Amino acid sequence: MNHVALTENAKTVREVDAIVGQNLRLIRLQRGMTQEKLADAAGITFQQVQKYEKGTNRISASRMVEFCHTLNTDIEALFRGVDGIGAAEKSPEHVADDSEVALLRAFRALDDERKADFIKMIKAVAK
Repeated sequence: MNHVALTENAKTVREVDAIVGQNLRLIRLQRGMTQEKLADAAGITFQQVQKYEKGTNRISASRMVEFCHTLNTDIEALFRGVDGIGAAEKSPEHVADDSEVALLRAFRALDDERKADFIKMIKAVAK
């Protein structure tokens, strides 16, 4: 994900909205939640969630807090990839795309012994 500096530039503000929306989508997918379920929890339509995730509409601070409670995540998670927002890049739950979300879900389903074997295999393939 691209890093974006916080400035007064209108273009940059739209980029921040897009990054926050992408992060919302990825976190929602990590939690195995549909747009419909997130929308129901927030009392909005799933189309509104789509607009938030695309960065078309800005998410208010109160709505962000509500989403974070529903998704059991911290507010910084929504701002990963935006320069000037703490140490957001350091969180191990951040993923870049749908394939990584699928991989993470499959990995979490493994028992500890299989997880260790899987990690060894991935490290061997990555070399």
